[in-house]
Amino acid sequence: MDNKPNIIFTTPVFEYPTVHGPSLRIINLLIAISKIANVTLLLTKNSATKLREIQNFAKENNINYVVNFNLILSTLKFTSILDILNAFLVNKLAKTYSTNIVWLGYGCMNIGLLKFIKFIYPKLVVICDTDSVQSKYFLRGLPYIKDKSHYAKFLKLGNSMNKLEKSMVNLADITLAVSEVDQKYYQSISHHPQKIKLLYNAIDILKYEKAELANLDYPAVVITGWFGKGSPMEDGATWLIQKIWPKVVSQIPKAKLYLIGKGATSTMTQTYPKSVIIVGEVANMVPYLKAADVSVVPLRYESGTRFKILESAASGLAVVSTTLGAEGLTLQPGKSILIGNTSLQFAECIMKLLRNKSLRNKIAINAKAIISEKYSLKTITNQAQNIISGL
Repeated sequence: MDNKPNIIFTTPVFEYPTVHGPSLRIINLLIAISKIANVTLLLTKNSATKLREIQNFAKENNINYVVNFNLILSTLKFTSILDILNAFLVNKLAKTYSTNIVWLGYGCMNIGLLKFIKFIYPKLVVICDTDSVQSKYFLRGLPYIKDKSHYAKFLKLGNSMNKLEKSMVNLADITLAVSEVDQKYYQSISHHPQKIKLLYNAIDILKYEKAELANLDYPAVVITGWFGKGSPMEDGATWLIQKIWPKVVSQIPKAKLYLIGKGATSTMTQTYPKSVIIVGEVANMVPYLKAADVSVVPLRYESGTRFKILESAASGLAVVSTTLGAEGLTLQPGKSILIGNTSLQFAECIMKLLRNKSLRNKIAINAKAIISEKYSLKTITNQAQNIISGL
């Protein structure tokens, strides 16, 4: 007899296969939860992923995927209508599969659904997942924005997200944080701090063990991520190229910097020196991470924990980051990661690693040991088990 609990898992975003952090959290979270529960997956918004890909993912992980016919109405201007219909559907599925546990991916993006579920069906137990503190994402960026209209937009979005976060943590039965830093913030705005639980970002370490190496020129430094217009990655990459990289190539002329990820070719369009190579979006980051000498995370604002650091460490790659870029991860500066918060410090960290293979290996080995122990699928499976058992 199957004694696993039944869970209705909803998400407004589903991208598979994926190389992007928030989507990777959803995918790995589903894989982990499906080991300890019978999961029914419901998408609350249309996905760019083909139906066959979604069905194959569900089948591989013994997940019950339910097609949401409400999404025929997804073009409606009033999203509250779709939220109400989805709330009805969630309750119907909960009755069908004899459960009262509803897990909402992308918590703040699901706030409308959360409100209707708790108002119409208060007996349903709702777990809200988060991948970051969205208000911090915007408000931390204000000091780096020169354009007045862009500044006003970020300020408005940051304050709006702050209100949504307060609603989320006080409506949901459980809110999940990816780190102790995020947990402390959510507890500070919650009437019931004990309802804020930890569930780390995690990766499948085995997927990073073997891969064909990308063809890079050496010494090779990589920066990976989503380089959207006005994003933290665009800001970080611009700072890296303009202020940090010239210091590196002045001392190590053969060094090459590779920008890899969605939006790189459309956002980073200036004329750069030959030592800077814009690769753009790739199907799989691992060959590049496995082939490179150093991975850099020059973020000056963001929130959550960086999958790019987890993936680099799992690939056996030493990382240089700002303090904020490594926020929430239990990596030790000088032992499992190098930290630079000024352009000179950051450049010196890169050069130190490029010049010292023994140090690179030491940093990489120490980081991989920490990632394998604390940020693995096994870890979040245990965390999820404890959270579900405590309901």
